[in-house]
Amino acid sequence: MEITMIGLGKMGIGVAENLLRHHHQVKGLDIDPNVAETLIDLGGVFYSDIEKLLEQQNDRRGVW
Repeated sequence: MEITMIGLGKMGIGVAENLLRHHHQVKGLDIDPNVAETLIDLGGVFYSDIEKLLEQQNDRRGVW
């Protein structure tokens, strides 16, 4: 399943990591570009623009 995470603070990045560990696709957005590297290293995809993020959604999506 593809999950979109908006907000990757301490709790958000932890949830994203757990989802990735369980073989879900995670796309993330945060106002802090420093979390981009962390999400990418975990196997997720980082977006800094919400419009671009939502353009990339598929039919099986969840936004958290």
